[in-house]
Amino acid sequence: MGALTAFLFTASAGAAPLTPGNLAVVRVGDGSATLSASSTNVFIDEYTTGGVLVQSIPIPASGASQLTMSGSAASEGALMRSPNGRYLCFAGYNAPAGIPAIANTTAAAFPREVATMDVNGTFVVAATTSTQFSGSNIRSGATDGANNFWGSGNGNPSPTLGGVNYLGTASAASLLMGGNLRWANIFNGELYFSSGSATAPAPGIGIHQFTGTPVTPAASTPLIVEASPASPYGFSINPAGTAMYVADDRTIALGGGIQRWNKAGVVWSLAYTLGTGNGSLVGARGLVVDWSSATPVIYATTADTLTRLIRIVDTGVGSVATTLATVAVNRAFRSVAFTPVADPCLQPDNGSGTVNLPPQGCQYLSPDQVHMIIDGLPAGTTINLSAIHKDFICKRDQGGNSVCSFQALVDCKEAGGTLGGEKECAESTLQLRLSTEAPANSPLAGFARVLNLPVGFETHIGPRMPGQPVQSFDTDMFRLFGQISNIGDPDFDL
Repeated sequence: MGALTAFLFTASAGAAPLTPGNLAVVRVGDGSATLSASSTNVFIDEYTTGGVLVQSIPIPASGASQLTMSGSAASEGALMRSPNGRYLCFAGYNAPAGIPAIANTTAAAFPREVATMDVNGTFVVAATTSTQFSGSNIRSGATDGANNFWGSGNGNPSPTLGGVNYLGTASAASLLMGGNLRWANIFNGELYFSSGSATAPAPGIGIHQFTGTPVTPAASTPLIVEASPASPYGFSINPAGTAMYVADDRTIALGGGIQRWNKAGVVWSLAYTLGTGNGSLVGARGLVVDWSSATPVIYATTADTLTRLIRIVDTGVGSVATTLATVAVNRAFRSVAFTPVADPCLQPDNGSGTVNLPPQGCQYLSPDQVHMIIDGLPAGTTINLSAIHKDFICKRDQGGNSVCSFQALVDCKEAGGTLGGEKECAESTLQLRLSTEAPANSPLAGFARVLNLPVGFETHIGPRMPGQPVQSFDTDMFRLFGQISNIGDPDFDL
């Protein structure tokens, strides 16, 4: 595919650390000129959830790590936060400001790129491609926070230059699905994307889901399918996978606004659509949702000429949007996400000589311990299998069918175990990545799978020294239980 991955670390000039819990907004334009199809300066504006501007962080618009966006292409500028909370992720062009009709340029001349920003305001160009999204828009970037990056958008003249692409870096770059597609995001361990096109190979207007976070060509499943003129952009899915908000940029009269969809069984149904403020006639594009309470709080960017940042406390049909901020002339808000947090996988000493379980999204991989399957395969063929252990959740249990040998009633651990320290027990995900080394004529040439298995485990840990920040101790995987079933892969479902 000709994609080149690069890591270019550039601390944004004058950036103060972002405050967790605030909002990050992608903005294009500095007010000095009318927004046009030319490449335009990009900023990350930090707002409190009450609408107070905290700071504006300029993204480099010149030099090796430059990133710009089209000033007038409202489909560009999607912003997401990685599932582990560590990074903002967005996409653009490796081009200086002022290049005319930037979306019409080739990716060879101005590579398309996916970038991140962490809690310290540090901007990094994480992945680039000199082939994909050529001649058209790169609209969205996504990351799992574990060195994997995806881009989505359109390509010209071939639809295989657009779509959703894996851009690295843990595996080789690959086209997942071609077409004229919009914004990608990751929820509950699955990669999703929105589409405003009904023209093949795009799978139709609506919201679509991949199984897991694929890094090779994959089919998608339609969750929400709509007819023209539906125009979905940003979306958010609750942790239970039963509710979704979709930002649609049609006018309110045509069905635009913030749509609430509910899932019953396997069917998603539109419950109601919320407006973008009293008297507002326009829809929305960017969207992020605080799902932490029974009453979701929605933050969105609107499709006005002078775009707005709005907030809706969704108490049901008729919930009213409040405008938090309105962009100044010759500028535009594109999308919104929650600000990143410090690395949650680095758990500090809690004073007892141990640490707490890391949150969901953390993972551990030993790169020098990749397993291989060699028996029973065609001559010259090897299947490499790497395992990533992630998404640790303390599931308090009364005993029952749990893998725990003890009752995890408080914090999923207690003193004891075979190594004389303590026992820890949790639910998690074991991700198995299978790939082949095979001759071109082998029936297994090109074989690749990513399997996500829900597993429970218990570890026994040796004694540790309270208060000592760095120390070595023995760890024993005492029990690990899971079953390869109902994971959506016909080769492995039992």
